[in-house]
Formats: sequence, structure tokens, C-alpha cells
Amino acid sequence: MAYQGEIDEGKTYIGVFSGIFLFIAMLSVITTMTRVVKNQRIQIGTLKALGFSNNRILFHYIGYGFWISLFASIIGLICGYYLIGKVFINLEMEFFEIPNGKPLIDVSSFIVSLIVILIIGIITYVTGRSILKENPAETLRTKIPSVKSKTINFTKKDFFKNLSFSTKWNLRDILRNKMRTFMGLAGVIGCCTLIVCALGMLDSMNFFVKLQFEDLYNFKYKLNIKENIKEDELDNLYNSYGNNTSETLGIEIKDEDGTRESNNIFVTDANNYVRFVDNKNKIKNKPRDYGVYVTYKLASNKGYKVGDEITWHIYGNDKYYSSKIIGFNKDPQNQNVSMTRNYLESLGIEYKPDSLYTNEDLSNVTEIENVETIQDINSLKDGMSSMLTMMKTMLVLIIAVAVLLGSVIIYNLGILSFSEKQYQFSTLKVLGFKDIQIENIFIKQNNWIAILSIIIGLPGGFYLTDWLFKSAIEEHYDFGAFITTKTYIISAIGTFMVSFIVSKFLSRKIKKIDMVASLKANE
Repeated sequence: MAYQGEIDEGKTYIGVFSGIFLFIAMLSVITTMTRVVKNQRIQIGTLKALGFSNNRILFHYIGYGFWISLFASIIGLICGYYLIGKVFINLEMEFFEIPNGKPLIDVSSFIVSLIVILIIGIITYVTGRSILKENPAETLRTKIPSVKSKTINFTKKDFFKNLSFSTKWNLRDILRNKMRTFMGLAGVIGCCTLIVCALGMLDSMNFFVKLQFEDLYNFKYKLNIKENIKEDELDNLYNSYGNNTSETLGIEIKDEDGTRESNNIFVTDANNYVRFVDNKNKIKNKPRDYGVYVTYKLASNKGYKVGDEITWHIYGNDKYYSSKIIGFNKDPQNQNVSMTRNYLESLGIEYKPDSLYTNEDLSNVTEIENVETIQDINSLKDGMSSMLTMMKTMLVLIIAVAVLLGSVIIYNLGILSFSEKQYQFSTLKVLGFKDIQIENIFIKQNNWIAILSIIIGLPGGFYLTDWLFKSAIEEHYDFGAFITTKTYIISAIGTFMVSFIVSKFLSRKIKKIDMVASLKANE
């Protein structure tokens, strides 16, 4: 069951992250091929003027995209198997203590690769076809962006007329190039969302460990008591280690429609050593003695409300009991029913503790009479620590790929934007604008896109993380996204810096513009 649960979780993670990565990768392909084709419009015009047919030119560029994507897909499959696949399978095998695990390539990987190659071919076809519609004379000229009176008038009215020249200029450029702006937004939003999600998953797991092993568990050692222990032997344990105990009973719950489901009841007499929390992760008062508590997730799944009654019996005993639900509690790892020792005994059921909690120093104790195992709080955390180690490796990879793909999209769109604006930048230079002023105009638009993307990407990352936890984890877990302010700040600054650095790097090209060549290109 543990293996299958891990497989099901993995399928959800793979589906979501692969989908986002493919979407961002497709955007990078669109921007790359659009940039390549538009940058070679003069060469395309020359070929058309020399008599090359449109189809021949088009197949040339489709072939370019095809061979690049085919080569990249082959490299991706090899790296996925020998590098990334082996890293993750080794972590999984170490976590589950399985000695002979090895990665396998599913047929779906080849199908996805073929789909990617096909999509890239279609993208190249659509991009090249738009230029081939022009006649050779138009293609040989540098394309000047169309200026619509509506766009100009929009920035002359009301609030906009008081804006600076650079702001108006960028607003008009955004309105003229909506698709380029959309692709930039989508790419940076995806980058920011993935960074928030990756760091947020680590935050959430760390919070889960703290909630479980510091807030709920307020002890240093847990002693698992042997079955059928005598009363005087139990008293000896009480005298040595205290009388804070609990018992877990396997039960069967019968619903109103007659369906039966297995579960367990946690019976507590542990005082403050085992605590309850509410749905906001705040510690609750001591549980009351006249009913049962149900975990929030179990109550949500079964439709239980405070005041409802549940009918149940202990395995090995056919007698049924009806208990009123008097409250809810949150348990990150187990979705069950809880009650106090006093309530259990009020039903006429004998209390037989199976766990004892203590804060005595047992670091040098290896064996205690009538105790099967001694668990310290750190040993209980070990399983979570292994999971966190495995998750950190995955998250580093996610962040690296997100930053890489985001940088490629920003770079491609920046190059495309620069090539389209080169004529206008040359005109501004002739009008007396300094290079630094033009650089600021160029960078400002990318900064706007980055800031808007961050505003959308930060909450997007939270909702993606929360959805992943609630959809991917097994039913007996109950925890959602818990993302710290530090993660939001790091994600926002990181995303903005990637955009700013790429924009700053591209803005250096403004100093190298050949004004004569740019301005005479359309004569």
C-alpha cells in the first residue's frame, strides 16, 4: 500500500510539473522560432527574389525546427534515464530500503517527444507562413510596426496624458504587440509559479514536521507497552516514567446506509503529552469526556457534523456503541476518531494502555522490562527527514529548470523586441536621446511584465502547492500549503532579477546600433 501510494503521488506530481514545463518549453520554442524567422526576413526576401518557391523556403525552416527538436528529444530521453531518472530512483529506493531499483522509460515518454516535435513543426510552419505571404520587395525591408490611431489616442487621454514619454512609448508598444506581451507574461508567470511551488512544498513539509513532532507530540520518548501486561507491572512503569498513556483500538464504523469501514479510535490519557489542534493549527483545550472527536478530513469525507452520532464496535467484540461527535481535531498523519479514557470507561470498556509517554532521559537505555520498543522523538522524525532529503533534490531541479526556461523566454522575447524596435531606437538617437535613456525605455517594459507576472505568479504558486498536497497525498494525510513570507520574497526577487539581468544584458546592444544602416533599411 505504501508503494502504491507513492506511485499515485508521483503520477500527480509528474503530470502537473511535466505539463507546466512543456507549456513553458513550448513558449520558448515559439519565441525562438519567431525570432529566427523574423531575424532572417532579409534572407527570406532574397531567396524569394531569386525564384525560390514559398514551399521550399518553408520546408527549410520547418526542417531546421525538426532536426533541432529531434536532437533535443533524444538528448532529453538519454539524460532523463541516465541522469535525472537514476538520481530519483536511487533516492526512492533508499527511502523504501529496496536494493535493486532501476529507472525505466515508459512508452509515454516517446509519445510526448513525438508530440513536441510535431508541435514545433507546426509552430515553425505558422511563423514562416506569415512572412512568406509578403511579396519579395516587402520582405527585403525591415518590418516597421503598424501605428494605429486608437493606440496613440488612448495614451493621450485623461490620466495617460500626464505620463512620461518612456511610459507612453512602452504602453503603445505593448498595445501594438499583444501576443509578444502575452507570451512574456505567461513565461515569467510560469517561472515564478514553479519557484514558489518548489520552495513552498519544502516550507509545507517543514511545517508538517513541526506540527506533528513539536505541537501535537509534546514528549521526548514513547514506550510501546507489551500486550497482556499485569496491573502491578504497569504500576511499576507508572512509578518510573509517569502515567501519561494512550490506547489505539481497531474499530469498524457502520454508517446509516449500512456500509462499514475500518478505522481506529485513539484513546488518550496522556494529558499535555499528546495534544489536539484545530483547523488553524492552534492547540485546543483539553478534550472533554462525554463524546468523541473526529479529524477534520474524515468528517469532510463522511459528511459528519458536530452533534451527529457514529455507530461502531471494536474488532473482536460484536457489541455496538453510539457516540456523539462533540468536536473536530486535525491530525496530519491519521484520519480517525479520538476520545478520552474517562469516556471510554463510561461506556463500560476497560482501558488497556499500549503506549506511555515520558520526558525522562532514556538516551542510554536500550531495554525496559514489559516494553517492546523505545522510540525517541528524533527516531520518529527520521522517516520525514528522509522524505525531505528526497524532496529537496527534486525541488532544486524544478527551480533550476524553471529559471532556465524563464531566462530563455525572456531572452528570446527581448531579442525579438529589440529587433522590432531597432528602427525606432535609431530614430530616438537621431532626435538626441542618449543611450542610457533608450536603455531605460527598453528595460522598463520588461520590468513591468516581470512585476505583473510576479503579482500573478505568487498566489498561483500557493494554489498550485495547495492543490498538489490535497490531490497527490494519500487519504490518511491532512496538510495543505504553508508558505512563509521569506519564500514569497525570495521567489519575487529571484524572478525579477532573472528578468532584469537578461534585459540589462540585451540593452547593451543599443550602443552598437548602426543608425545609418537601420534608418536606410527601408529606402
